[in-house]
Parts: sequence; C-alpha cells; structure tokens
Amino acid sequence: MSEAAIEKELRSLRETVATLVRMFGPRLTREQVCLRLGVSRPTLAKRLELGQYPRPGKDGKWLLSEILEWEARH
Repeated sequence: MSEAAIEKELRSLRETVATLVRMFGPRLTREQVCLRLGVSRPTLAKRLELGQYPRPGKDGKWLLSEILEWEARH
C-alpha cells in the first residue's frame, strides 16, 4: 500500500470516528453547559433564543463535541 493510500485511509478513519463521536459522544446537561460556558441558566436561555449558542438535542442535552466545536469558533 502506498503512502498516499495510507494517508487517505487514515483521513477516512478520522472522519468516521469524528462522526461517531458527534452522534454518540458524551452529552452535557443544561447545568453542565452553564458551568462550562460560565453563564447562568437565564443567560443560556436568552442566548439560545437569540441563536448565539448551539441548540440541545431532542433529549435536552448537548453533545460535548458540539460545545467544543462552538468554543473553538468563538
């Protein structure tokens, strides 16, 4: 197998792992998100309403990976 083929395979594996983490990774409660972002519950609610923070999933929790991605962008 060539070096280019190995690099392509590794890139594919990394993308697959990232997708699985996004789908099934650790989830944070509202309280944990507030602590991590350093905001109160009312502030979190207001910023969610304004679209300033990522939305929680259907279970009311946030994927840690989504919060980490959001933090990296802001």
